Amino acid sequence: MTPDSTNSPAVLLDELLARGEPAQLVLVTGESGSGKSTLCKGLIGEARKRGLIVGGVLSPPVFDGSEKVGIDLEDVATGERRRLAHLRLRMLENAPTRKWALDETVLCWGNDLLSTLPYCDMLVIDELGPLELNYNEGLLEGLAAVERRGFGLGIVVVRPSLLAKAQQLWPVDVVIDCTPGH
Repeated sequence: MTPDSTNSPAVLLDELLARGEPAQLVLVTGESGSGKSTLCKGLIGEARKRGLIVGGVLSPPVFDGSEKVGIDLEDVATGERRRLAHLRLRMLENAPTRKWALDETVLCWGNDLLSTLPYCDMLVIDELGPLELNYNEGLLEGLAAVERRGFGLGIVVVRPSLLAKAQQLWPVDVVIDCTPGH
């Protein structure tokens, strides 16, 4: 499935909810800057308009002008945001996050949010990346939340390079590719 300019979040949410499958899992993928987080925010807004209970975490980018300088972690339920990562002064070749320095206290906060998450109509996890899927680090409670299936509709963002791995881990109902032209 590919979102396009005619596919508003409302239309896309209608299509996903019409499937009527319990604990439906949707993977959202695309290159950096392709609109994955924007799509998630739109779906969250639409779900709230419909009175659905939404939980999980977003990882919105932080910009200084046109340069991405950080990544926040946002509690979808409350809107609380904390700075998860900032650009390293220099890339570290052997680090799982070569470009970004992560704040361990914010990772703990995010894991606490996800581990205590009650059932929700829509779960959003933006994103599960190399830390979680390759290194068994990061937002590991995000992986556990998907495994628990305590949601009606789960929206999980993964990078294209990790899509096959995520599909091996879980039965996936829909893949949405935000990459332009797909």
